[in-house]
Amino acid sequence: MERVRSTVKDNPANHDPLTYLPDGRYSHVLQVQERLSFFRFLLKDGQLWLCAPQARQIWHCLVERAIFVADREACFKWFSKLMGEEPDLDPEVNREFFEAQILQLDLAS
Repeated sequence: MERVRSTVKDNPANHDPLTYLPDGRYSHVLQVQERLSFFRFLLKDGQLWLCAPQARQIWHCLVERAIFVADREACFKWFSKLMGEEPDLDPEVNREFFEAQILQLDLAS
C-alpha cells in the first residue's frame, strides 16, 4: 500500500484503481480484494478470531488512509462480513471496534 500510495500521491486523478496495475499483472482493486479474501479464508479455515490490533491495522490502512474510494468500500464490505451471522471478529472486540472505529468515522473525508 505504501508503494501504491507514493506512486499515486502526486496525481490520484490519473490513476483508476480498476485499471492501475501496481505489479504489472493485477489491478489495485483486485489485489486488495484478494488479500482481504485470503485473510478471511485464514480466519475461517483456521477457526481464528481477528483481534483488535489487527482489525485496527486493516481499518487504518484501508479506511483512514485509503488511497482510492474503492479501498474504503472493500474494507467496509469485508468488515460487514466479519461482523455477520458467523463472526470472525472476536465478539469481545466487536462492540468496542464498532463504537471506536465505525461510529467515529468522518464521512466527509
